[in-house]
Amino acid sequence: MESVTGDNSGYGFMIDPVFSRKETIGGEIPWASAAAWREGQLSLTRTIAASRAELNAAAALAGRIIHRYDLAGDLFDELADVTCETCRRPCCLDAKVWLDFKDLLLIHLSGREPPPAQLRGDWWGRCRYLTSNGCALPRTSRPWVCTWYICPDQRRSIARRLPGAPARLARWWSEIASWREQMENAFILAVHRPTGRFAAPRFDPKGLQS
Repeated sequence: MESVTGDNSGYGFMIDPVFSRKETIGGEIPWASAAAWREGQLSLTRTIAASRAELNAAAALAGRIIHRYDLAGDLFDELADVTCETCRRPCCLDAKVWLDFKDLLLIHLSGREPPPAQLRGDWWGRCRYLTSNGCALPRTSRPWVCTWYICPDQRRSIARRLPGAPARLARWWSEIASWREQMENAFILAVHRPTGRFAAPRFDPKGLQS
């Protein structure tokens, strides 16, 4: 977990053959308190508004990511209906996930409303948006890790019903991961580039890790 952006690779998910990274539980969940969450959203909103003209590249990348989400969304909603309802231990109960900086940047740059609070206030509770009917958040407002993780049952279902789909999804996921990095880099470059004019205070994620 990165100390600045709160990068989230999904502690607690089973090892994934396409995307995997060992995580050690500990540290602070970014923007966990209500005050830090409000401050973070306001700071990001103001920064984007003050730098809109310089953020075309970052916004275009956000649009690409949303398009990929849309292409896969119906499939994953259908998979969830088939597999999650009968799962004896849904991954959402155990995985320690949160919205990291790239997730929030995607939400704001694509013009979506961020959730009213971080997914969890500490390491030990479950996600506050998990309901008896599944996730209360739209897919584009969830952490990226919640979409890229495909459990073994879902993986088998995809391979059985849609030959060739696993390879296509792996390619899409790789593209999204790359575009997220590029989006964050384009944002940082835009908001820290001298413009020679007055602008609102720039977003500083280092000051919002509480």
